[in-house]
Amino acid sequence: MLGLARGTDLDLRQTLLRSAALAVFSVDSGVFGALPGGPGLHLFGANRLDLMGIGTLVVLAVSMAATAFQAVIGELGSALAVVLFVVIGNPSSGGPYPPEFLSGIRRGVGRYIPTGAGLEAVRNIAYFGSHTSALRW
Repeated sequence: MLGLARGTDLDLRQTLLRSAALAVFSVDSGVFGALPGGPGLHLFGANRLDLMGIGTLVVLAVSMAATAFQAVIGELGSALAVVLFVVIGNPSSGGPYPPEFLSGIRRGVGRYIPTGAGLEAVRNIAYFGSHTSALRW
């Protein structure tokens, strides 16, 4: 939305401001995205900080990649980000299915897109209590 509202021609100052805004948005998304599963539903026990960290990193990775696409190819970068992260990324992430149950190329692509990597990290936290996660607080 920032690219469409403020344009895609960025100088160094605008790039730094946009990166700072995306970092703040990512932290907010990570924190408020993990809260409903924690105190609200009592799902993940003491692993809320890990969930917040993973949510922050996934949102930051996707938003920075979308900004980079916009900076390189203009407004078509927004369309590329939607295709890559929503049209390809969401079904390839696995969602309710493990990667082994996905077909063909989706099985290989899902783990390398931030949505798939984030989902795998959340599964590791949910089932193994962060013991398999590289994110150690």
